[in-house]
Amino acid sequence: MGFNKREITKTRITPIRSFIKREKPKTKTFLKIPFISDKINSKIKKILKENDLNVNLAQRSISMSHYLNNKKKNNNKTVKNKCQLRRCSLKNEKLCVQSNVVYQLQCPICNAKYIGSTLREFHIRYNEHIKNSKSAINQHMKICRAQPTASIIARDHRRIYLRYLEAMNIKKLKPELNKREEISKAQSTYL
Repeated sequence: MGFNKREITKTRITPIRSFIKREKPKTKTFLKIPFISDKINSKIKKILKENDLNVNLAQRSISMSHYLNNKKKNNNKTVKNKCQLRRCSLKNEKLCVQSNVVYQLQCPICNAKYIGSTLREFHIRYNEHIKNSKSAINQHMKICRAQPTASIIARDHRRIYLRYLEAMNIKKLKPELNKREEISKAQSTYL
């Protein structure tokens, strides 16, 4: 009496299946997201499951006190968007508190231009130009007897790109009030 083929294949497959069942479970990763709505959270879970991602979704509910505290912080930020200096030389409050900018100063009488950049709030740099007797802006103001108008040409939060944008605009616009050594240094460094 012998074994039939069905019994033989059954015994061969069984140990393999038991081995697969003993395989270590994949470690689960937890993703913490704010609770928005049941519908959105179920869609996120569905996407994770469809893509066979082993991720557990942890939803964090936001309490009313947390929401109100953050709203107060945001309201304080909006107050800071206005110039805090008592005697600011700039007329435009929106320009005052902008930082990480390339700016242009232009004489309203003869249209002479100056291009610069600053990482600080713009009004601080502007006031330095106006008050420093050695600056090209201050010396030009004595000649034309007019305060320059200011405008923002470009913005970037990365210092190296900000300097590059400044050099590009100096090359393109050829401002009269920038000193020649400033121009050649900017162009040799960043262009």
